[in-house]
Amino acid sequence: MPKETAPAAISDEQKAINAAALMIQAGSGTNEEAMNFTREFYADTVDYFKKKRPKSEILADKQAYFARWPVRRFVVDQNSLKAKCQDQMCMVVGLYDYKVSSPERGKTATGTSNFTYVLDLRNRYRIVMEDSEVISR
Repeated sequence: MPKETAPAAISDEQKAINAAALMIQAGSGTNEEAMNFTREFYADTVDYFKKKRPKSEILADKQAYFARWPVRRFVVDQNSLKAKCQDQMCMVVGLYDYKVSSPERGKTATGTSNFTYVLDLRNRYRIVMEDSEVISR
């Protein structure tokens, strides 16, 4: 009788990468879906683009972005994702392509951005730091 082996445990780094990819891609949903995910993603206070911000300000910023660009598609470059974890805190970096549009305004934007998240694994993988930058349009 063959001996069954337990599945390999998923590393904290891989869990953080999976969570970060989901977080980016969740922005592709409807405004309501994107906000529902966004409410769950952030810690109460976040280092948000190099400034400490309460979750309420981040949610207002995201809601304004989703309203400005109601049609969104974000595709994470899976090969770009890297994570480093220490003491249940994981920094995840990577790239994603985006295409956003506002039919009402007749505007479209496309490009590639890099991103950095720090996720707190002790707090349901909540974002405690976020930064990103457009690297090509």
